[in-house]
Amino acid sequence: MAKRPTATYGRAVTSQNQGAPSISDEELSTLEAAFRKGLRDRSFDGLNILGYGEIGVAVGWPFDSPRMVVKRLPSDPDPAESQEMFAWIRRYESAIEPHLTLTPTDHRTITAEDGWTVPFMVQPLLPRHTLVETILAETEPEADHPILVAIRDTLLAIVADGRQALDGQVSNFAWADGRLEFFDTGSPLLYDDAGEPEVRIGSYARVLPSALMPVVRRSIVKVANQMGGPRGTLTHTALSVLRVDQHRWLDAVLATFNTVLDEPLTAAEIEDGMAKTHGEMKIIKRAARLQRAWATTVRRQPYDVFITDSFTHEIL
Repeated sequence: MAKRPTATYGRAVTSQNQGAPSISDEELSTLEAAFRKGLRDRSFDGLNILGYGEIGVAVGWPFDSPRMVVKRLPSDPDPAESQEMFAWIRRYESAIEPHLTLTPTDHRTITAEDGWTVPFMVQPLLPRHTLVETILAETEPEADHPILVAIRDTLLAIVADGRQALDGQVSNFAWADGRLEFFDTGSPLLYDDAGEPEVRIGSYARVLPSALMPVVRRSIVKVANQMGGPRGTLTHTALSVLRVDQHRWLDAVLATFNTVLDEPLTAAEIEDGMAKTHGEMKIIKRAARLQRAWATTVRRQPYDVFITDSFTHEIL
């Protein structure tokens, strides 16, 4: 049994890393060439995949001995679009940074051979043993475990004023020196004065099925509204425990979270939510594959993102 860590959390402190790693434009160009080959071949061969999202992957660089993590975002015909997106992300980081440590992130762009701007997010590679996903896998479940308490209290602090929320999946956190570190700020959850979520699909609109865009937008708004309150944000995190195959932790998570909820979460509710999420993702991915077929065979255009199954880590 792993040693039970102690916790210090609340106001953010300095990351375990001194800053974002340095990567040259030449290295990013090499990465981009590998990405584009993988997109053409629909293969991850040659890419050191470290994380799987719904659209896109996180890659270790250099491939043979990674010291950083690079996430490629969809390319833009207008460089200003990438900079606007990065400004939105930085505004989000400023909103959540008072509550937890953020992994240093460098926002970079290069110009591809077709003249489009390709944006990247670059971060240091965190030690595997500090990842919360790893710690849960190697530790016996325990209610009021310091990590669970820290995640719970951090999420509640972030949603308290109704202006921001956090994608609090356990796979988005690290734990070092008794504190949380968060490393996935690429999907901002910000709310306006009326409490309505800001929705920015941006460059993803060019690669998602156009007929599906109203559905995708409604889905984003629905999820953002749910995550903007205490029960919804804790539900999202509880679901993520199942997504990393740690069902054995669910009872401990619920016991920890339910101490602050008037309406307790139940295991049946979380399991039902996971089944629905899985089903919805299958529908979206099926539609995306149809859109990719149309784009590549009818319009003769490259498809700019990987379609992956984040549950199985397969490329679709």
